[in-house]
Amino acid sequence: MASPPATNDELERWERRYRTEGRRVTEPSAFVIEAMGALAVKPGEALDVAGGTGRHALWLAGRGWTVTLVDGSATALAMASADAAAAGVDIITAQLDLATEPLPPGPWHLVLIHHYLHRALLAGMDTVLAPAGHLIFAQPTVVDPHPRPGPAHRVAIGETATLVPGLEIVSLVEGETEGRHEAMLVARKPV
Repeated sequence: MASPPATNDELERWERRYRTEGRRVTEPSAFVIEAMGALAVKPGEALDVAGGTGRHALWLAGRGWTVTLVDGSATALAMASADAAAAGVDIITAQLDLATEPLPPGPWHLVLIHHYLHRALLAGMDTVLAPAGHLIFAQPTVVDPHPRPGPAHRVAIGETATLVPGLEIVSLVEGETEGRHEAMLVARKPV
């Protein structure tokens, strides 16, 4: 099942949302914090994909990671840059249309994708991760009770492990977290 990448209309909707509503969430996800604690890897180069206003990018940078945050919204990236400056941490930002432009090539020691589903992008993770690099991915499932994201942007139960060929599954949980039903994956590129 292919997931449609964001259309120009969707990118414009996100841009409007950030301009009018600002940040909805500023704290990193509990899953990301837990996954990073379990990995216990030394900081390196991290890529936060579709990271919006940078809640995860800022958290990682504060722990010594060199973080590049990519998103389609210039407004979200400007907010992230301002927050990074206020927090005294450095992040690199890049505005990308993730539906049509490739990810920065890396190699990355960590790629974080939280609540963004583009199946073709996930299938290519082994090409951007460094050997022994990790992917942390979380996405609502088809049984999540919330109306958003829509059905095309949810993973089926049991689907997530099939989305990352070439990576070893470190952990995969499908269940309730922070009021959502999500697939939560940590995977690793073999050495």
